[in-house]
Amino acid sequence: MVAGRQPDGPQSCRASSGCAPGLGPGVDYDPLMFLDPMTGGEVSPDVAHALIGAGGLVLDVREDDEWDAGHIAGAVHIPLGQLVERVDELPEDRQLVVVCRSGARSARATAFLASSGLVAVNLAGGMHAWAGAGLRFEAADGTPGVVA
Repeated sequence: MVAGRQPDGPQSCRASSGCAPGLGPGVDYDPLMFLDPMTGGEVSPDVAHALIGAGGLVLDVREDDEWDAGHIAGAVHIPLGQLVERVDELPEDRQLVVVCRSGARSARATAFLASSGLVAVNLAGGMHAWAGAGLRFEAADGTPGVVA
């Protein structure tokens, strides 16, 4: 399930709008309220963007060539194959937004991180969804990025 969406329907509001889907006006809405704390969960690009704006840290688990082609500014890069031995490099006091190209590798990473006691969510659809939402990302040389 993607946070920011009703459990059985389309996305009804953005995290920044303050609305509460299915709860009525004026009720505080936490877009992560539907996530399983033991396995992490998925968030849409707009919720991920809001989490990053609120101090969340992007963890990109793609390979070097994918990272070089385009990544979210400020992201930490730890390829999935290195995550187990490098997990101690990640802060325990920050929300992690985990991303790969399509969301599959980052879903595995998110489950591992959540089982390790870190607060992590998967960016549903990965960098393809991020780019499709029109959100900015850059190549290693600072030019506009591409999803590789």
